[in-house]
Amino acid sequence: MEPKLPPEQSKIDRAIIDELFAVVPEEWNAFIMVVEPRLTDGGGVSIAILNPDEPGAEAEPNSVIRENVDKLVAFLAAEKRTWESITYKAFSTSEGAWKINITVPLPPAPAA
Repeated sequence: MEPKLPPEQSKIDRAIIDELFAVVPEEWNAFIMVVEPRLTDGGGVSIAILNPDEPGAEAEPNSVIRENVDKLVAFLAAEKRTWESITYKAFSTSEGAWKINITVPLPPAPAA
């Protein structure tokens, strides 16, 4: 049986994605947000929002993104899920729709 995404995590993911569309420049056709733990400088996380089509193009995470990333990290810690990076990737299709891919460790599969 496949692990199921907890509703609490889905809610946090939705808030992050919604806010990413608020901070990413309109002319971007793709973006990737990478969250990594800071192993130095007092801990916490680093958040980078990049345009994969334009080297050097970045957007700044706002306070809403930072707060929701903190919630997600706390949620993963409470569930004892380890992670090395969390990514949110999105690109616009030729029809103008957005395809989104989120990479976050899933909960362990339930025991059979």
